[in-house]
Amino acid sequence: MGSFPILNPYGADGSAYLDQSANDIPDPDSDEFEIDSDVSDDDLLLLKAALKRTHPIAFKGFLIWYHREHPRAARLNTFESIWKGIRQLYYDKIGVEVNDWLNGPFCNDSGLIRGSLPKHTVGYNGILGALYYHWIFDTEKFLLERDRVQLALFILLLAYTGSRPGAIVESDIVGIRKTNEALKYKDINLTLVRPRSGAAPLLVMKVCIVLDKGKRHRGEHKTLTLYENCVQPLMCPVVYFLALAFADKAFHPKLVEAGLSVHRLHGISCPPGRSMIDFRFREDILETPIFRPSVRGLLGREVDPTRALSSTPIVSWMVRLGERAGFPHRLKPYCLRRDVATSLNDAGIPQPQLLQILGHRKIETYLKHYQSTNVCVDVQANFLGTTSKSDMIKEIGKLCLRQDPNLPRSLTEEQKQQAHNQPEIKQLEHRRDALTQQLKAQFGSIIDGAASPEFSEHKSITGQLYRRKDRARKELFQRVLREFHDTADLNHMVAQLEGKDTLVGVLPQVDYVFDERRRLAVTLFQETTEGSFAQIVEDLVNLCTRQEESGPKKIVQSSINESCSSEPTVDNPGVSAEAMVPVIATLPADCSLMSDKASETQPRFNLLEDIVVESSALQPVTSIHGDSKHGRSRVFARTSTLRKHYENIHFQYQVGPFLCPVPGCSKLIGDRKSFASHAVAVHRNDIGVRATLKESMDRVKKPGRLAAFTL
Repeated sequence: MGSFPILNPYGADGSAYLDQSANDIPDPDSDEFEIDSDVSDDDLLLLKAALKRTHPIAFKGFLIWYHREHPRAARLNTFESIWKGIRQLYYDKIGVEVNDWLNGPFCNDSGLIRGSLPKHTVGYNGILGALYYHWIFDTEKFLLERDRVQLALFILLLAYTGSRPGAIVESDIVGIRKTNEALKYKDINLTLVRPRSGAAPLLVMKVCIVLDKGKRHRGEHKTLTLYENCVQPLMCPVVYFLALAFADKAFHPKLVEAGLSVHRLHGISCPPGRSMIDFRFREDILETPIFRPSVRGLLGREVDPTRALSSTPIVSWMVRLGERAGFPHRLKPYCLRRDVATSLNDAGIPQPQLLQILGHRKIETYLKHYQSTNVCVDVQANFLGTTSKSDMIKEIGKLCLRQDPNLPRSLTEEQKQQAHNQPEIKQLEHRRDALTQQLKAQFGSIIDGAASPEFSEHKSITGQLYRRKDRARKELFQRVLREFHDTADLNHMVAQLEGKDTLVGVLPQVDYVFDERRRLAVTLFQETTEGSFAQIVEDLVNLCTRQEESGPKKIVQSSINESCSSEPTVDNPGVSAEAMVPVIATLPADCSLMSDKASETQPRFNLLEDIVVESSALQPVTSIHGDSKHGRSRVFARTSTLRKHYENIHFQYQVGPFLCPVPGCSKLIGDRKSFASHAVAVHRNDIGVRATLKESMDRVKKPGRLAAFTL
């Protein structure tokens, strides 16, 4: 067996620690570090003795390095856990010295926070309030509205199964991420149950959790049964799952050919002698994850056919929903998991079943990490011998939602500037600007210097700057929210004692973009019948394919007219149909213009030919444009804005798909923007095809405007 210099590379007294160079440390893969399985007991004793002689400064250096590499580790117990694993052989003076240093100078100099994080729990009332805000008042735009449905199902699965997020969507833990392991259609068994008592049929779904922590690929799994909730469809996981299944066309082709639809789910009868019947999914979709991200397609955003949704985006949506809904703390998956664990324990669930549901091997894990610090036992009533109010005590910590219209939901521009004024951000901006000037002076543009080391540094600093600004904005927004929640009750009491009006206003009415969302804001909160249940699922299925345009969010007190009226009204002082004929004739069939004044001297333009006929008196034009692609109407204050909207949204989809015109390239191009990106990425450095690209861009460029890409 070889020697073991790695065990004590800094000498017995640690004097060589600061002078040790990385090049001086032997390679751990070299032969001198190899050890055979038949190593003698004497050699193992030598190894143990060498470990015992390791100087404390080596461990101190390791903990300092870990703190620098993981700046988000801000609590002392994180480093205590790391040191606890290393200290198994160091209960002598070495362990005492490092332990005293860890809890003393290191903790103080690094600014670590003593104690553990508060163990927040969110129960039924909290989830009900969050989903209430999610479907009625939330104006946050998703890349694809399917994400809104997925978020609701994700929250309910966490609450009803007590699972970790990595058991439902793809985990972001190193070693597991990008493995495409998530809850799949093969893990769901959908059953229609017809009780023999003659009660209404019930849809039941069995969820098989196979990706529990520490049990992956071991064949250990658990199955939980969820069922249809007709009284509260908002809290029904079957509704949201059916929406995703029908949107994915997941049911067996024979069922679809036979006429299976959302309206006929409850009408299927069971075989003789049985009170239940199982639905089957397509064989080729069984390995497909249920939760999937959206990608850019030929006609906008579309759901990825195979890739699983990562836990990072959906947890961030969940946190954002909690902030907007009024939680004083961050709404995270473990808030639900802790409440599930506490509720099951309080209900007297046997310990083996509790461990099975939580996926733990020992009850000590629950006692240490999941048991709430709030004692939910009415000790006062027990001492006095009166009626217990334990139920009230349990709910006190969960009634935390604050539906206040004054609740900050985003940073103001001044606050964003304040967040960006940090010294670290300013240094990165100065360095980025210097590299930008250097690249432009040397190569003419930034992209032309793509092969230079300055370009790589510029790209790296730009990414660092984006991440640092984003983190600074989030940290400031968290401080703003904490300040609001800390002072809201105090301000309310002061105003009440001073005799001022303490009535809290209501949240503003939302002008829903999609009709399906408008109907769901009502039907999800009503007790369902067989017909209304089918309508809810159908609206959710249609919503999964919707995509909202980019632009500012619209929150108004009253909705605008959604169709163009031919007669002028008080709310819509438009011109008559006869006066609008010359203008409408030049527009697509689903577009029309309305002037604020009944006049025929309005500017008339043709979107397709980009011709503007100047009139003697140009007046502001307000147009209501029927957008058939996105299923709604939009209001434009200027004709130029309407023209840009048409070019960016409608015209681009009339160009493609087409093959790349460069000889030898068989790339299928979706639209003119994709062609510009493809030309930059693939053909930019090919001088011989620049003329061809220039001519091609002239053919697909925006009408009346310069092409987005020039060579």
